Amino acid sequence: MQFKDQNSGKGPSGDLMTEPAVHLSGDDLARYVARRMSPRELLSADDHLAVCEQCYAQLTHAAKTDGGLATAVRAFEPSYVEPSHLSYEQLESCADGSIGPVELEIAQSHLETCAQCAAELNTMREIATSGQVRVGRKARESAGMLARLPAWWRQPWARLALQASAVVVVSVLTGMLVTIPYRTESAQLRARLAELERNNEALKSEAAELEPQIAELRAENDALRQRGTGDSVISLKDGGNDVTLDPAGNLLGLETTARYRQAIRDALVSGRVRLPAGIAELRDKSGTLMSGSTGQGFKLLEPFGAVIENDRPTFKWTALEGVAGYTVAVFDSALKKVAESGSVQGTEWAPSTALARGQVYAWQVRAVKEGQEIVAPAPGAARARFKVLERAKLAEIASARQTRPQSHLLLGLIYADGGLLNEAEREFDALLKENPQSPVARGLLQSLKSVKK
Repeated sequence: MQFKDQNSGKGPSGDLMTEPAVHLSGDDLARYVARRMSPRELLSADDHLAVCEQCYAQLTHAAKTDGGLATAVRAFEPSYVEPSHLSYEQLESCADGSIGPVELEIAQSHLETCAQCAAELNTMREIATSGQVRVGRKARESAGMLARLPAWWRQPWARLALQASAVVVVSVLTGMLVTIPYRTESAQLRARLAELERNNEALKSEAAELEPQIAELRAENDALRQRGTGDSVISLKDGGNDVTLDPAGNLLGLETTARYRQAIRDALVSGRVRLPAGIAELRDKSGTLMSGSTGQGFKLLEPFGAVIENDRPTFKWTALEGVAGYTVAVFDSALKKVAESGSVQGTEWAPSTALARGQVYAWQVRAVKEGQEIVAPAPGAARARFKVLERAKLAEIASARQTRPQSHLLLGLIYADGGLLNEAEREFDALLKENPQSPVARGLLQSLKSVKK
C-alpha cells in the first residue's frame, strides 16, 4: 500500500497518537472501502484512520457523494448498526470466541446466508492468527480526542499503563460475572446435599426398623423354597374334593385367581396363615378411652381386635349383676364419638346407622351400679378396636362364596387375608375335621388361633 506525503515539513513520528506525515491516497481509500486490501494492509489502514484526522476528514467528505464511502464512514460511528448485517462487535466477538451461546446461534444463522459478513469474519480471524492486534472502532473514534490530551499522556508508556489497567479491570469484572452463577449454583447444591443427607438418615432409620421383618421374611422364603423343591406331595380333602400340590409346585383340584393360587401354595408349604399387617394395630393393648371405677366389672365380647363384615355390627358384652342399664359409645380413629346408644337393658346393641367401611373404630360400655360408674374396657386394659371391611374385599369374598362355596381352604385364606379372624377360624376348623391326621390343616388352624390369643 502506498502512502502519499502531504506534510513532509512536520517530520516523521513513531507515535501513533500524533498526526502522521504520510497519508492514504485516493486509491488506498477506494481499496479500503471495497475490502480489496490484504489483511496486513487493512490493519495498517485501520491504524492510520484511527489517528489521522485529515484522512478521516477526506473519508467523511467523500461519503457525502459516494455511497460506498458512506458505508465505510458509518462503520466508525458508535451508534450505527447495519440493519441487514452483523455489527462490528458481533463479528469481533465471533472472531475471539467471547460471544455468548445465544448470540453465537444468531450469528451463525446469519453467516450461513451472508457472504459479506462471513468474509469480514474470516479477515478478522486471519488478523488474529497472524499475531497482530486490531484497533477497534471505539478506539478509532476516540483517536481525535486522545490527540488533544497533554503530550505526556500520548507517550507509549502511558498507553501501555492504560491498556494494562483496562485489562485488569475487565479481568476482575469478567471474573465476578462468571462466578456469580457458579456461586448461586453452589449454594443450591449445598442445600440439596443437606436435604439428601436428611432423607438418607430417615431412610436408614426406617431400614433399621424393618430389618427384623425382612430377616423373618427371608427365613420364611428360604423355608418355602426348600420345601417346594422336595419330592413330597401335599394333599388335602377340601369340601369333598382332593387338593394336591405336587413337587413341581403345581396346584391341582382347586381353580381360583392367580393371586390366591399362590397364597394356597405358600399356605400348604409353610403350614401357616398370613394375616394383614393392620391386625396388630387392632389388637394393640395400649390406651383407654374413658377412665372409670376399677370395682367389680364386666368385659366386652365382640367385635374385638378383628375386622368385621357387617357395617352395622352387633356389640356384645357380659352382664353385670345389679345394673339397671348400659350405655354404648363408638369412636373413630381420632377418638371422636360417632354413635351412642341410650340406656340398654340387655347385653347387646346395634347402631341404627351404618359405619364407614375401611375405617377403624373403638367402643366402650358404661354402667352405673349403686351410684358408681363402671366402664369396660377397664382402665389400663386394651381398647376394644375393630375395623369395618372394605367394599373391595367384601366383593371378593362374595365372589368366592358364590363360585367355591365348599372350599374351606380357599374361603379360610380369603377371610384371613381380609382380617375376618372368626370366619377364617371357622373354615380352617372344618378343614381339619376333613383331614384330622394332616399336619398342614392343623398348622393352619393353630397359626390363626395364636394370633387371636
